[in-house]
Amino acid sequence: MDGESMHTEHILHLCKKCNGTGIYEWEVCVDYHKNDYETEQEVCSACNGTGRLVETYKWSRTYEPYDSKEMALQNMRVQLSDKTENLKNGRGRYR
Repeated sequence: MDGESMHTEHILHLCKKCNGTGIYEWEVCVDYHKNDYETEQEVCSACNGTGRLVETYKWSRTYEPYDSKEMALQNMRVQLSDKTENLKNGRGRYR
């Protein structure tokens, strides 16, 4: 298996700044002595008024020939695939 495959995953979240409403609201004190407040609002700048955010993960998977010297120099973790593990334990076709 040569080559590279790109993977993309999208996760939809409610905006935490506006709680999914698309409008950001806050209270402004008008008169401290009367404890009088007014509500001001604007379109949420985090989600542009949609109330939703998309979290995107992008990663690529490549298949290259194994070189033990190069792996040792890069200090990489190597995980054996299930097929290789089964062969190592004597449970595979090749014994």
